[in-house]
Amino acid sequence: MKTTVFTFLFLFFNSVAFCQNQVAVTESGKKVILKPNGTWEYFTVEECTNFDVSSYNAAKSKIVKGQDYTYYFNTAWQYVNNSGENSYEAVVNFEQAIKIYPTNGGVYSDLGNCYRGGFKCFEKAKYYYSKAIENGFSRGFVYYNRAICNYELDKLDEMKSDLEMSRELGWYNDSYKLSEK
Repeated sequence: MKTTVFTFLFLFFNSVAFCQNQVAVTESGKKVILKPNGTWEYFTVEECTNFDVSSYNAAKSKIVKGQDYTYYFNTAWQYVNNSGENSYEAVVNFEQAIKIYPTNGGVYSDLGNCYRGGFKCFEKAKYYYSKAIENGFSRGFVYYNRAICNYELDKLDEMKSDLEMSRELGWYNDSYKLSEK
């Protein structure tokens, strides 16, 4: 039975290799994140309850198709500036920008900010900050933001490591007071 599940997951991985991360449920009921690079990991916390999937889908249905990276990126920032980081329209436009330019780490960081600051979805935000770093956007504030996620996810060793790296990269703003935790 396990081989069937893993075979299904393997086939599914291959079909989503160039897509955004997906969620699957194993036969035992555990949820896993299927990453664009073909790897997976178990959800370690409950799903984000602050993120309304129907609002996300409504925003996704209004996306203007066939535009270029700059259009989606600028449109996302217009929504952030006008409505804040909890804008579903910003999320879907950042996602479109990533589909067009998947190696631009800065956009992953921006999307992480929406999930962390706007929706308090720390697991998903951490994923996007990690993608930003993997794609060369190694800025102190990205490590700091990921440290916030690690703190909220009760991963204190990872938080301390990210906090240290943020300082090594010149980020000394500790508005979240992580150094005291």
